[in-house]
Amino acid sequence: MRAQDQIDTRAIELAQQALSRIDGHEKICSQNQAALIARLAEIKSSIAGLYNRFWLAAVSLIGLLVCVIGWLLAVYVLPARAEAALPPPSPPPHAEPWS
Repeated sequence: MRAQDQIDTRAIELAQQALSRIDGHEKICSQNQAALIARLAEIKSSIAGLYNRFWLAAVSLIGLLVCVIGWLLAVYVLPARAEAALPPPSPPPHAEPWS
């Protein structure tokens, strides 16, 4: 049974080495995971900031376009319609035709 004891002892040593390597690997992985979680939080906040900026830019662009369209309507379309809606001018009542 002496050979069996040596085999058991060697198996226990190998198992302990494997467990210590696994523990070291788990520590490294937990540190990496913590760093990744922190980095993901930074990325999330950056994306939220970009999202807000894009909305601000979109709303500003839409507002600018509405203002330009309103200005164009006020300058070119509405005065022409107002002139077209007026009746043609009649001659003054006291004017004499040339003879």
